[in-house]
Amino acid sequence: PADLPRFISGLLGKDFSNKKGDKKIFVDPIIDDRMFTLCWYGNNEEIEKLQKFDVEKNEYTFCRSSFWHEYVFVDGGWSTCQSKTMLPDLLKKHTYDRWIDYGTLWGVSRYSLMAFTTDLPTLKENNAEFIINHIQTMYHQLAVLTLAQRASILNFSKRVTEISKLTHSGASISNDVGKLHKDYIRFVNKIYFSEVTAQEQGIELYDMMLTHMRIRENIKDLDGEIKELHDFAELESSKNNNNLLNFITIIGALFIIPTFATGFFGMNLKSMNDGVFNNFSDWWKYKDVWKWLFMYFSIPASICLLVYAFWKFKSLNKSSESLNFFLLCLSKYLLIFILISIIILFPIYIQSHIPN
Repeated sequence: PADLPRFISGLLGKDFSNKKGDKKIFVDPIIDDRMFTLCWYGNNEEIEKLQKFDVEKNEYTFCRSSFWHEYVFVDGGWSTCQSKTMLPDLLKKHTYDRWIDYGTLWGVSRYSLMAFTTDLPTLKENNAEFIINHIQTMYHQLAVLTLAQRASILNFSKRVTEISKLTHSGASISNDVGKLHKDYIRFVNKIYFSEVTAQEQGIELYDMMLTHMRIRENIKDLDGEIKELHDFAELESSKNNNNLLNFITIIGALFIIPTFATGFFGMNLKSMNDGVFNNFSDWWKYKDVWKWLFMYFSIPASICLLVYAFWKFKSLNKSSESLNFFLLCLSKYLLIFILISIIILFPIYIQSHIPN
């Protein structure tokens, strides 16, 4: 990452760094390093030029002023908008002119809140010096609040991206999404406000700042991202639960065949009890053992595999009728039939080679 800007490092000191290996307090930049500008400027001559009204065009002079654009957008010595058609639309959107006939204009952009009035002696004559006090207090807090909102939104978007990389397990995703959702609700309740003051001008300036910083539309997008992430976490959690249930079902199914056999035929296998368990180490030499395996294991297992294979054939996607797909399915279930044959024939083969 690039080094911290000089105004940041000068403000925080040498103990802060954006490089983790420096053994300093780590600073992770969220927004770009362009400073937000909050400014007041008083000039009687310029404000008189800007507040002139053109009756034919039905607009104030500031709407086509390169000077006003340069001031509002903090351009360095020249206006960065050189379009005669774009300039009026841009300045109308970014100018708050409620008090223009009293000699006061406000400009709002993504990175600036600019006040332009008459000079200080004139403000005092008109008992309007409170404007400077408002800039130093209320409007300064508005700027800090909107910057905190913008930085928080970018941070939440970054966290959403990190969680949605799909490298987590289901439980980890659920935990991360739960913490993200909790922090987001706290942010909405404590930092993001639709209205922050009872003053009409403050409400309108705050709305302009939210609009030009795109905070409202970013909040809406973030709501959708978090909702989709929450739905995905629930899907992953449900998938893991289903996998666990399937595993438990498979474990239980392993005991179905012997349970069914013993329940149906009973445990009184006299021929086996008389010989096999007297010399259990040679169990494989007894034909009755293989008869028992054939009767109680091979036949039920074969029936289960046949039912499974038949069910899978019936549930094949009929739209996938390509030759390769058919051959793949055929080879897959051919292995099942081979396995069934081995399960049935192996006990029979062993029985035929064991003497009576």
